Amino acid sequence: MSKEMKNPFTLSVSLMIYAFFSQVTLEASAYVPIRDRLEQGSYRSSNYLETVSDCLGTVSQQIDQAEIYNLFGQSINENYSPTADKLGKDKTLVKVLSRKAKQRPMLIGRYAEERFVKVNSHAGWKKVKDRFATQRDVFRIINGRREYGQIKVHGLGKSAKTMRDLASRYIKSMRKDSGRGQASQFLVPDDHYPGIQTKIDEDLAEAVKLGKTAEVAWLRKQKIRLSKLGVSYAQLSSEADSTHKFARKLNFTKQVGSIIAVSHLLTESGAKFYDWSNGKLNNSGLVMSLGKTGSTCVVGSATTELIKQSKWLRSSPLRSSMLIGAAMFLVDEAWLIKSCGGWANAFSSPGFYVQSGGNFGGVMLGSLMAVGGAELGMAMGSVFGPPGSVIGAIVVGGVGYGIGSFVGYLGCSRLTEWCLKTFNSKFYYGMKMRAVDKAEEKIVGELESLEKYKPAPLLPISCSPKNTRSYSLAS
Repeated sequence: MSKEMKNPFTLSVSLMIYAFFSQVTLEASAYVPIRDRLEQGSYRSSNYLETVSDCLGTVSQQIDQAEIYNLFGQSINENYSPTADKLGKDKTLVKVLSRKAKQRPMLIGRYAEERFVKVNSHAGWKKVKDRFATQRDVFRIINGRREYGQIKVHGLGKSAKTMRDLASRYIKSMRKDSGRGQASQFLVPDDHYPGIQTKIDEDLAEAVKLGKTAEVAWLRKQKIRLSKLGVSYAQLSSEADSTHKFARKLNFTKQVGSIIAVSHLLTESGAKFYDWSNGKLNNSGLVMSLGKTGSTCVVGSATTELIKQSKWLRSSPLRSSMLIGAAMFLVDEAWLIKSCGGWANAFSSPGFYVQSGGNFGGVMLGSLMAVGGAELGMAMGSVFGPPGSVIGAIVVGGVGYGIGSFVGYLGCSRLTEWCLKTFNSKFYYGMKMRAVDKAEEKIVGELESLEKYKPAPLLPISCSPKNTRSYSLAS
């Protein structure tokens, strides 16, 4: 080996010059071992990124949550298509990516393959489509020849409780996949790579000591094959956790409208039936109130179906609840305008503005508290499984909506009335006086209409010896 290659400074300068004059080549052949380019060099690396990252800057392998979700979705569709077709992608992700799920490690491994191809697609890496080629997961073409890579991702668990056990498990996988068709690169998570290298070195030293030439040759080959995946297992697990939460949020958002609608139906109907039982509401008023409540719930549920078509809305229960609340408020306003006798009467009445403010506050705050309560109830009920989550979401969400709508209506109606009194007292009191005049005119008219039903006075027609009188109706 030349002295130049032994000098770290000379090696660094050589790498910088090499990277500068062959930038396109580096881009087209990522993960090509540097040792193939530095003839007889002592520096050995699994891929060029480790060596030139100090010269060119670290190559980012970070991807956003939406892309992570899509990649996990692809893995679900390929490996759990019957379950995904039955439950839906989001519910399947929530189920499979749970910390206690047995399928979680395997799905993370499948996701690692999708992720590697996505991040390194610029370097020509693609997935092997032959599902029977178990030793080959990815490939690329370099100088007209195919280079294959096998991706293995194992985690700590019952079969591997320590990092040393985990390294032994990886080596066992190497032995299992040895033979014809073996990939030239064995890609493992970055944080597992050092432990596997150390275990190979220990096994190699032991094999040399015992004179096992075949074992020595095999271990040396595996040491050359071993490469870093470009992402740690900790990051893969973290991305699985974030996708689990993201899918759970999306799945919950799909049910937000139903939760709000059911909560609105229960609270409003309960209040109207209570007023009806106490005589504050007659039969026709009860029917009209129930019709208003039903139409509001229908609009809320329909809005949920529209939300499902938008990724931006589905990704946030808060945005979804605000939109559903706005739709339900518009329905309430339509019924309120009808009860006032039209647009002209409604906008000339302070009571309309006060009640509109109350409706807005009640629906909005109720919707927000229904969402928060449903999330809390779902978390509490998850202890009892999926049925417990559903029951918890409905019960706690309904209670949250009831409290929120009551507080929101009172607070916003009082606030609206205060604003009218403070900032436009002339309009407020003027409208109040006109409302009183209209009410007085209505009462007078009703009294006049009752005059024709007034009975005639009784007149005496005869007297008896016992000082008793008989009466007859006046003609």
